[in-house]
This record gives sequence, structure tokens and C-alpha cells, in this order.
Amino acid sequence: MPRVHHRKATKGEDIKKGEMYYTWSRKTGPYSSFTGKQKERPHRAQLTGSAFLGSLYYLEDEVSAFTGDADELSELAGRIRTLGEEAIESLENMPEGLQQSSTGELLQERSDAMDSWSDELDNYEYPEEDDGPEGFDEAIAQFHDDDQGCAHDI
Repeated sequence: MPRVHHRKATKGEDIKKGEMYYTWSRKTGPYSSFTGKQKERPHRAQLTGSAFLGSLYYLEDEVSAFTGDADELSELAGRIRTLGEEAIESLENMPEGLQQSSTGELLQERSDAMDSWSDELDNYEYPEEDDGPEGFDEAIAQFHDDDQGCAHDI
């Protein structure tokens, strides 16, 4: 991941002199790089060159902000499953010899992890209404404590 710097502007078009801003640079090829510059701290998805990890980071943040709406959780599980399907499509589009390589194995692991994670979210049991608001709050806290994210596995 690139290093993020917090600087004071000396001149510029979007950022006025004296304002603080963040800048980072990410290598995109042997002779090129991407440089970002903005007033707000960059999201970790902006700091990676991987489309998969960028999407995964945003989904993890949405799951960690989950408040208990069943439709929201179902929609998140669907988006996670779609991310896993995209990894399988990438694997299937590779030449047969490369599918058995470490890159092919990584794509398969990513797909399996996304399927597993979406199944966990689909099988989440909501608290009973009899438990009252305190029981619901405890259940949501437990949901967040149960390691619902999976980026550390990939």
C-alpha cells in the first residue's frame, strides 16, 4: 500500500494556499504511477490497485456499519456473492495452464471466501422481538464481534 502524506498547500487550483491536504502515489506500471490528492483522508480502497480489494474494502465497511435491516443485509450478501462470481469469471477466462497457477488458486480462494461470507450473512439469525431494544442492540453488537469481515483471509 502506498504511503499517505498530509501536507500544507503552497499553491494550487483546487486547494488554496495554506489548506491541508493528503497526497499518495501508487505504482501502476514500470514507468508510470498514479498520484492522488484530496482534502479528505483517502479511503483504503483508493490506495489499492486491485479492483477486487477496492470493492471488498467498501463492502467490509458497509457490513461493519450494519444496523439490523434485513433487506440491507440481504443486499450486501448479494453484492458479496457477485464479487465472488466475478473472481470465478476471471478464473474461467484465463488460459487452462494458468488456472492451476498461484494466480488461479488465489482467484478460487477469493471466490470461496466470498461465497462463505455471503452464506454467513444469509444465515444470520435476527433477534426475537420479545428481547426488546436491548436484546436487539446486543445482537447487533454480537454480529459485529463475530468477525463478519474476511479481507484478512485473502
